[in-house]
Amino acid sequence: MDVMDPYTDTMFNFIQLERLIEELDAVLGDSWLSDAQRSKVVTVRDAAIQARGLSGYMFIQGD
Repeated sequence: MDVMDPYTDTMFNFIQLERLIEELDAVLGDSWLSDAQRSKVVTVRDAAIQARGLSGYMFIQGD
């Protein structure tokens, strides 16, 4: 995935959501994640899956 700036808003479309979900699944396969990190990745992945099914878009508001 391309870089996502934590200080700006980000919108994923349905194509980008597919790629995001694949990449998050790959991250979950790594053993270096702490329990807290794993929980956050699962939360974002689940939100992406839900957004893909509802509207095809997911908006993340930056700081």
